[in-house]
Amino acid sequence: MAKPEHPERNGALEDRNDLPEGWIRIALQDVVSRIADGSHNPPKKQATGIPMLSARNIENGRIKFEDYRLISPREFESESKRTHIEPGDVLLTIVGSIGRSAVVPQRCEPFALQRSVAVLKPVAIDPGLLMYELRAPFCQSFFEQEGAGTAQKGIYLGKLATLPVLLPPQAEQKRIIAKIEGLTARVEASLARLAKVPAILKRFRQSVLAAACSGRLTAAWRESHPDVEPASNLLSRIRVECEREDTSELKLDKQEIPDTWAWSRFGFLMGELRNGISTKPNIDPPGTKILRISSVRPGAVSFSDVRYLPKARDLISAHRLRNDDLLFTRYNGSLDLLGVCGMVRVLPEEPLLYPDKLMRVRFDHAYVLPAFIEIFFQSPEARDRVTEKSKSSAGQQGVSGADIKAQHVALPPIEEQREIVRRVEALFKLADAIEKRVAMATVRTEKLTQSILAKAFRGELVPTEAELARREGRDYESASALLTRIRSEIASKAVRKEERNDRASAALLS
Repeated sequence: MAKPEHPERNGALEDRNDLPEGWIRIALQDVVSRIADGSHNPPKKQATGIPMLSARNIENGRIKFEDYRLISPREFESESKRTHIEPGDVLLTIVGSIGRSAVVPQRCEPFALQRSVAVLKPVAIDPGLLMYELRAPFCQSFFEQEGAGTAQKGIYLGKLATLPVLLPPQAEQKRIIAKIEGLTARVEASLARLAKVPAILKRFRQSVLAAACSGRLTAAWRESHPDVEPASNLLSRIRVECEREDTSELKLDKQEIPDTWAWSRFGFLMGELRNGISTKPNIDPPGTKILRISSVRPGAVSFSDVRYLPKARDLISAHRLRNDDLLFTRYNGSLDLLGVCGMVRVLPEEPLLYPDKLMRVRFDHAYVLPAFIEIFFQSPEARDRVTEKSKSSAGQQGVSGADIKAQHVALPPIEEQREIVRRVEALFKLADAIEKRVAMATVRTEKLTQSILAKAFRGELVPTEAELARREGRDYESASALLTRIRSEIASKAVRKEERNDRASAALLS
């Protein structure tokens, strides 16, 4: 065994001093015995058979046996003869999302492949190391640069065969794999913990809303403000000042509210509920901007998702939005987005209209804060009561203006409404900040894997075999020597196989 000071040249693409000692850079085709893609015949949909996987089944270094087509045993036998998938083979996605890889495990149910996945059969490189190397930044850059196609990019097998890969000594390969696996396991554990945070924040927001709309959020505030005017007085003022018809006292089963609060039908509190415009708008200007139904989400109205309504001058006076207007969704394909409420804030100066799949609610007095109503209709109890009224038609869920007007609202005193809005906004702002930090942390953590792989293939994760050999006063097998030995063994096997075939042929002729 030699002790080379620099990478040796034995079919290597370059003789570079920047490679770790004992490593070589070589074409992919020189470290695998075969590169083959999957079937070019799209599988027909059938109920039984053997899985035929595609690129979507290769993800995060694993083979996912879900969402695939099935092929008949006869088709599988034909495909198996061509691709001959075995444990230890490396699968690589070569169409669409190019560059995802996985190793076929020792225990795995039989499967075939579509043409979006290639099979690599390693001979001089450990399958695990090849999988990680294909995911490393320099290989990913190669796939990005060499991918061809317009609608869907792919990489030709001939070009894939020329992919430059790095080959370390065999003993070093094992240590690199172990180190990568240890580090990436910690990365994956961190990502798993981060992935739980959005659900926790969702539950937190729901808890805040439930507490806000039941009086629990401001219980201490009420004790320190005993002299506030009760909500029953607000209802009396609305009745007199707005000339509303009398409304009987309302109370929902199992939902108690503070003594200073009062139940009222929403229709009694509002000044106006008006459906939007039914005229079909255009995608592009000219015309007056009109929102789409997707503009309204719980607690938010977006002005970026708009269409354009030509000749809308006669509609502007009745349907122009104002700040503090509330918008409710009348129809939606998803029950979760039906009847949701968002308040209009910071309107642009130009007129903005709304479509007939939305309802606008406007108040004609100052005894109810629109921001409080927006919060109230986001609460779990209010959402349940709204969706109970839903009716299905042509795949859409719908609620009517009458359904919204009939909703029960637990109304606090006006000062407490302001305090509830302030506290909810502050708590939601905190949740939003946490969510942003989690998103940033997730992005940084996801990049750690690429950083680990980059270090691994610069020879920086573990001591090189050359370094260890010097410390221990022994020889070592360089990557170049490893490649020579593997090629010799393959050639010897081929010669022996040919000799066996010749003897078998001679026996048949004798």
